[in-house]
Amino acid sequence: MSLFLLGPTDLSGGASGAIFGLVGSYVAIARKAQHMGVALLYAAIIFVESSGEGVNIFAHLFGLVGGLVLGLYFASRQTREYSTGYSVTT
Repeated sequence: MSLFLLGPTDLSGGASGAIFGLVGSYVAIARKAQHMGVALLYAAIIFVESSGEGVNIFAHLFGLVGGLVLGLYFASRQTREYSTGYSVTT
């Protein structure tokens, strides 16, 4: 999205968009664990702290949103049913 939203002469590089994608997926997974408020606060603090002159805010924003959407998708497909297949007797 940064390629479309930034001007053709603006330079951009780095892995911060991917890092924000991981933060977005953390928020999605934390929603399942009933810690959504803390996860959103964490994401907001990182988002605000990383903004400034020369920072590609579009990469951060769309990385966060993309990670959130994909995290919600994969978290909804995940099952938490485990069986050990053995029993213990005393």
